[in-house]
Amino acid sequence: MKPVLIVLGIVVVLCCAGGLISFFWIKGNVDSILAGATTFGNESTSAIATNWDPGALRDRADPSMTDTDIQSFCKTAREGLGKTTSFTGKADMKVESKTSSDTGTYTQVPYRADLTCEKGKALLRLELIKRGETWKILSIDVQPN
Repeated sequence: MKPVLIVLGIVVVLCCAGGLISFFWIKGNVDSILAGATTFGNESTSAIATNWDPGALRDRADPSMTDTDIQSFCKTAREGLGKTTSFTGKADMKVESKTSSDTGTYTQVPYRADLTCEKGKALLRLELIKRGETWKILSIDVQPN
C-alpha cells in the first residue's frame, strides 16, 4: 500500500507542477502580447490623433480599411475634436488568437485611450491585429465624452 501512495503522490506533484508551468507560460505570452499592443496603440494614438493625420492612420491601417474611410474618419475627428493635447491608453485584456486557412494565425486586441482634445474629451477605440510580428489597426472609432 505504501508504494502505491508514494507513486500517487509523485503523480499528483508532477501534475500540479505541469499545471503551474503551463499557467505561467501562458500568462507570460499574454503579458507580452498586451505590452506589444499597448506600445503600438500608444505610438499610433500619438501619431494619428495629435493632428488627426490620415497618412499616419494609413501607414498603420490593415488593408481592409479603405482610403475613403480613413480620410472621412480623420476629417470628422479633426473638425469635431481639434488636436489631441494628451492621452492615456492601454490594451484591453480581451486577447483573441485565431488561426484561419485564409489569413493564417493572428491575434486581435482592443485598445482604448482617453483623449484630451482642443474641443473636449473623447474616447478612442482601436481594434488591433497582429499577424506574424506586425501590428495593424483593424478598426478605429472615437466618441466625444
